[in-house]
Amino acid sequence: MNQTSSDLKPALRLHYLDGIRGLAALYVVFHHAYLQVTGPEESKVLTEQIPPLALMSVRWLEYGSFSVAIFIILSGYCLMLPVVSRGILSGGWIEYIKRRAKRILPPYYAALGLSLLLVLIFPFLNKPSGTIWDVTGDAFSLQSILSHLFLIHNWKGAWAAKINYPMWTVSTEWQIYFLLPLILLPLWRKFGLWVMTIAAIFIGFAPHYLLNGFLDRAKPWYFSLFALGAAAAVISTSTEPKYIKLRQQIPWGIVATFFVALLSVIVIPQERSWLDTHEMVSDQLVAGMAFCVLVQCTQTAMNGKMIESNSPRTWLLKLLSHSWAIGLGAFSYSLYLVHAPILALIDLPLKAAHVSLTLRLVIGLGVSVPISVGVSYLFYWVFERPLMRRSNTTNKSNVNG
Repeated sequence: MNQTSSDLKPALRLHYLDGIRGLAALYVVFHHAYLQVTGPEESKVLTEQIPPLALMSVRWLEYGSFSVAIFIILSGYCLMLPVVSRGILSGGWIEYIKRRAKRILPPYYAALGLSLLLVLIFPFLNKPSGTIWDVTGDAFSLQSILSHLFLIHNWKGAWAAKINYPMWTVSTEWQIYFLLPLILLPLWRKFGLWVMTIAAIFIGFAPHYLLNGFLDRAKPWYFSLFALGAAAAVISTSTEPKYIKLRQQIPWGIVATFFVALLSVIVIPQERSWLDTHEMVSDQLVAGMAFCVLVQCTQTAMNGKMIESNSPRTWLLKLLSHSWAIGLGAFSYSLYLVHAPILALIDLPLKAAHVSLTLRLVIGLGVSVPISVGVSYLFYWVFERPLMRRSNTTNKSNVNG
């Protein structure tokens, strides 16, 4: 969820990657604030209690899974960048895992502890409420705690959403980290980029088809998204003539627009139930879009004159490179880790007081989200930034979402 461009040689700083991460994380928070109020309700109930126009105006918040897919692609992209730049995985795979562990695990365990502490202080967080927060119930069960401690809670539906429901993506991403040096890099070096990418797609989807969906809760196809991100890093930054030719000849912006059009036609009009059961479809379309955007934006970022111009091709890069977006990206991992219990902590008393759905939605989006951002920023300064200062690498990781 959280690598930055600082892994690159000093001459190349892709600040827009932090902007993507920051905006994606903020969208996840809005998405969960929306689901906190509307999540378990039937659409008929919602339209009876919330004005249809108001409900329609916030329907764009339905697609939180898009951001999670983007986080995974960014991870593959950013972790592959230094490999392309240096030709090797710096320090070998053991040092690589140590760096990932130092960067990812301490904030994760701190957020896990904070979530359990909040449930202990506010017992209503561990009681049925009729909201999306109910999936976190039974937080203090031995299975919930042990599966989270060992980052295997994504393996089983009964564990995945306990304690703090967005955290399942951290375990999925953590497990994918091991596959970069063990599978992707050997395939890339021995057989080339296309074999690596195709093999990763087959490996990622195999559990769904061979195990009859047994591991679908862990979303193993995210491995294919991670590999696509790694492939985008090779294509967009490699100095090999074949990749230079490839990134110059393909109109990446137009292809990205094509994927956006497919999302708009195939995915966006669907009901929530369809989105929940067809995530593999939307994830692949988002992956295609993100792949092209990464290649296009990196080309533009490496051409400083284009950034300074007013060319229409630079508007997206300028948006993603805005200081506010980059600032959000700096603490996007913390934002992803701690926002959900804060949203529930504010909303559940409102629901218990029989506040209307409309007012709860307004408070959730207009009050709970800013408070979650503020708390996350404090969490970042206490639990995340000190580790970044002591570390030799400034790689960041998300789940997240």
